[in-house]
Amino acid sequence: MTLFKQAKVIYNSEVTEEEARENLIANEVENITDEDVYNEIDFLSQTYFEDELVNLDHVLDGRILCIASLGLWNGTRTGYKICKNNLKEVLFQGQGDYYKIMYNGNDVVAEDCHHDGTNYYTFRELREDTNYDILLDKLYSGEKVTQRLINKYTKSLKPYVKKIYGW
Repeated sequence: MTLFKQAKVIYNSEVTEEEARENLIANEVENITDEDVYNEIDFLSQTYFEDELVNLDHVLDGRILCIASLGLWNGTRTGYKICKNNLKEVLFQGQGDYYKIMYNGNDVVAEDCHHDGTNYYTFRELREDTNYDILLDKLYSGEKVTQRLINKYTKSLKPYVKKIYGW
């Protein structure tokens, strides 16, 4: 999906065996077993998640709207979810085997791979002072939604991400 072409990774739930093995070697662990590697994968996954919980713990003015393109066993569907008004909420939306959150220069986006396919999410801050139900109704009914309409009822998370990561 071109949405992620130039994106910077914020969080990736997938830790490779190579990454775990390199970390064990850097920590001077000798006689590394497969069990050591798998334990290190679990440890690093949890550590990375906890680090991003701290990094993204930022209260927003409005709640987060998660706009989804869901790859299901019976085809692709659109959907949405309204999350709390803390940026770390983006970490809790993945349900699949691998979950990657990125910043594409304007939006926080995510790729959520699971056994039926891949879900793609775009996270935006709701403009609470607007009648955003118009946007939600269109998303719910699967109607075409333009970027202009999304911009009318939501704001980019760019200012928050730039402040946290300096991008």
